[in-house]
Amino acid sequence: PAGLVRSDLSPKPVYERLMKLIKGKWWTSLELAADADGAVRFRGFGGRYRISVSSDEGARTMETDLPASKSRTIKIQVD
Repeated sequence: PAGLVRSDLSPKPVYERLMKLIKGKWWTSLELAADADGAVRFRGFGGRYRISVSSDEGARTMETDLPASKSRTIKIQVD
């Protein structure tokens, strides 16, 4: 069998390595605090992101797409 798994569907070592890269090194997972203006800035890979925000006023989770080739500003209101 070729590819990432054997004929019995058990993962080959390359599968395990690829999963460590995708879920570990390439996966963006941050916990950041807002600055005095309430802004948070980060750089990430293009793709779909789930963003969770919490404050004394409440919490909110949303999903958004981050383009691969340009900056994007996302405003999240928590109240």
